[in-house]
Amino acid sequence: MAYVIERVDERVTMVRCDLIPGCMTNSYVIDGRAAVYFIDAGLGDGTAAKMAGLADPNKPWYLINTHYHWDHVWGNAGLMRAALISHERCDQAVRERWDEMMTKNGRYIDGAAAYRAPDILFSGSLRLHGELELAYAPGHTADSIVAYYAPSRILFAADLVGDDDTEIVPSVMDPERFVPTLDRCLAFDPALVLSGHNDPRGPETLRLIRGLYLEAAHP
Repeated sequence: MAYVIERVDERVTMVRCDLIPGCMTNSYVIDGRAAVYFIDAGLGDGTAAKMAGLADPNKPWYLINTHYHWDHVWGNAGLMRAALISHERCDQAVRERWDEMMTKNGRYIDGAAAYRAPDILFSGSLRLHGELELAYAPGHTADSIVAYYAPSRILFAADLVGDDDTEIVPSVMDPERFVPTLDRCLAFDPALVLSGHNDPRGPETLRLIRGLYLEAAHP
């Protein structure tokens, strides 16, 4: 197992882990003007420790879960200093499926993982310190959200982007709302799109995913 730390820009750092064979897992640290924002907590408190080591201790910390899947939430308890934010449907799904996820995928935990209740729940959108906007974005899952960091024009799209070039269209559990969600993401007019597993990409990737998905749905 190895971690790769990559600077995306002066404010954003990507923490990549190769613990899952054939699939990188990405988490992010945003050194915001007003606070530090962690996007997803990865595979356990091992991932959380890597992220905490990159954070300014003199600013408030927030941890955002983009959706309930295990590879995004297992490090939550390792960042107890950060206020945990999730969509209300995300917390419900984490609680309902925690034991199942541990049974099926517990071999991928880095360190330890424990359920942690969110400090802040929201339903539609939430803006933090005028610089990070969270928006409900169902499609990959029914509880998914995206985060848009306005100062860098970066959209954190999580698993709305597939894992690699051969699977750029992700698995879609909420098909009726997937295309409207992609349109909502494009409306942010991002300069860069960061995801849960893929490499950094331009906004054209969202348009590509949209076209391929519609083509497959209506050949």
